[in-house]
Amino acid sequence: MFRNKKWLVLTVLVLTGILVAACAPQPAAPDTSAALEEAQARIAELEARLAEAGDEEAIAELQAELEAAQRALEEAQAAGEAEGGEEQVARPTGEITTYQMGIYEDLTTTNFWAALDTEATTWNFAVIANYHPSLYGLAPQRFDFVPGLADGLPGDRTEEGDFVTIEVRIKEGLTWSDGEPLTAEDVVFTANTMQDFQLSSNWSTYNPALLDHVEMVDELTVKYFFTDVPGLGEWEFGASLMPIFAEHYWGPIVEEIRANTGLDDIDPADDAYAAAAADARTALYAIQPEDEPVYGPMMFGQWEPGAFAENVAREDYPDKGEITNLYDNGAYEVVRPDGSTFTAYGEPEGDPYLSVETGPFVPNVIFSIYGSQDAAVLALLDGEVDFVYNPSGLTPGLFEQVSASPDIVTVENPAYGFRYMAFNVRDDRPVTSNLAFRQAVATVIDQAFITDRILQGSAIPIWTVMPEANRFWYNSELQRWGYDEEGNNMDRAARVEAAVQILQEAGFSWEGGGVPTWNEDNQTTDIPGRLLMPDGTPVPDLELMAPSAGYDPMRATSAIWIEQWMRELGIPVTANLTGFNNISDRVFAIQDATWDMYILGWGLGNPAYPTYFESFWHCDYDTETTGGFNSPGYCNEEFDQLSRDFLAATDLETARQLAYEMQVVLNRDLPYIPLFTTPLLEAYRANVEYPFTNVLDGIQGLYGMQGTVKAYAAE
Repeated sequence: MFRNKKWLVLTVLVLTGILVAACAPQPAAPDTSAALEEAQARIAELEARLAEAGDEEAIAELQAELEAAQRALEEAQAAGEAEGGEEQVARPTGEITTYQMGIYEDLTTTNFWAALDTEATTWNFAVIANYHPSLYGLAPQRFDFVPGLADGLPGDRTEEGDFVTIEVRIKEGLTWSDGEPLTAEDVVFTANTMQDFQLSSNWSTYNPALLDHVEMVDELTVKYFFTDVPGLGEWEFGASLMPIFAEHYWGPIVEEIRANTGLDDIDPADDAYAAAAADARTALYAIQPEDEPVYGPMMFGQWEPGAFAENVAREDYPDKGEITNLYDNGAYEVVRPDGSTFTAYGEPEGDPYLSVETGPFVPNVIFSIYGSQDAAVLALLDGEVDFVYNPSGLTPGLFEQVSASPDIVTVENPAYGFRYMAFNVRDDRPVTSNLAFRQAVATVIDQAFITDRILQGSAIPIWTVMPEANRFWYNSELQRWGYDEEGNNMDRAARVEAAVQILQEAGFSWEGGGVPTWNEDNQTTDIPGRLLMPDGTPVPDLELMAPSAGYDPMRATSAIWIEQWMRELGIPVTANLTGFNNISDRVFAIQDATWDMYILGWGLGNPAYPTYFESFWHCDYDTETTGGFNSPGYCNEEFDQLSRDFLAATDLETARQLAYEMQVVLNRDLPYIPLFTTPLLEAYRANVEYPFTNVLDGIQGLYGMQGTVKAYAAE
């Protein structure tokens, strides 16, 4: 018999690595009080002891002590802020009214099947991400692995013939928004469609290679069949998180698509099956659902393209009135409306430090679409919207502007995401697919110069694809391109010289026979001519796409500087500042990878177990061939094996070491050049009440907390 007793302790350990970053409030000024210093020292001591702990009992005790110390730190910081005379925000009161959110890109679909794949934009997610439930999810603020639809934690991993099975029971009495019961049949239908249509991108997280099939045991029991023992990334943070769709609504649609594409008449092993599945996906994603049954606290209301979208409250939401409590000792508790409770991670002791009541409380949510971040912030100041939804947060200038208003509340959190520059590394792009070319470009790009000098300290440079805020998984021991062996940032002359050496060693040369040389007098590079490929052909004109300044001035500014630095090497590149959706369509939605380079950003989702490594860079998820998230077309057998081993890991230290190794490979091969991350600066009107605001990736990371927010009518 296979057992899964390890997963609970492993999850707690993973969360330890992000807890401080996620939950600690950002002090307005340093507090040197004895209480603060004592709490900080205690946290450092406990983290060191936890890293060396070996048995489960010691780990659990240290985890509880660490969380208590973290609470002491928060109290000391809060006391310091109060002593400093910071104005305390009064809790709003009055009549509950519409919650108004400002966004500045339009939706492209209301079909969540598509939004998890080819239409995976943050703007689509903001509106429709909460419509579909899952068996399990993550707790508020602390990100514990907890039941969603499931009636308790998963059953044991059990050896059953050729399979390893996991059985899950669904809570009784759950209904879709149209009153139809939610059953195991909905889970099985969703899993079958996911597998038969070969859904990719986000879907790949829920469909690990080990998952053979899913069966309905009875109306409320579902069984997952794996070909081997699933790891943390394949079950707890993989298949168990799959969003579930209503079979009684989507079943007839899917059956018609199957019939039209002939999918059921083709053996899955046949070469023709992939083409039929692609046609089936296209047909499924083209559906714009009307009156779709959903389970979440919000339902789709209407969408006026270019103007606004609306969600409306589901008043009969089965989970309405449920209260989630988090305790200092690590315990997690849910108190249901009928008075029954569910607990995990220990028994509750004392009072909870956080209680979150499930709504919905507001009657509807309006998403007003503005042409730019500036326009959305102006609407916030004018009282037209309550919160500006922005995956990148506000710019420091806009943050300072709104902070001056007595009607605005501001909040700062660590971001769980990053901005990056991507290369098209497919074989038919001879320049950007060349490793030396990418390494030379990485050498002349000075992230610290961008963040410290150009962006005036409003961003944080990064050199790996894991933000430091999620410090458990962050590899700090990586080579930094453009830095010397002692770890010092090279000046412009040394960066150009190092980049030229990389190119020359790979066989590149320059028109005119010379090499780019730094001119100290002019503080620029003397360029002999255009860069030549190893075969002597001139490097063609290249395009670097980036969002416009109205969308994100940080990325627009970065693109202009990167263009300049690449031109110092004789590379004929032009920065094309364009619309976000224009870039997204070219690099993700359209299966025609003719682009060269682009700059975008990622929000990384689940911080407890970073499954995005596989989704973003595994060969199987090449955007051009499978519609996945691997937009560069990066394909490396070493990385593929590391990413699969990572998903299969059941030992936490093994998983972390694999995550470190994947970062090393990506740092060498550079399908992405990580650029920077930012403190997430957000603002909302004082008539709005959230259950909490200190959380990794901010309020936007929870899509504005539509199911728990309260918005009060202005007096």
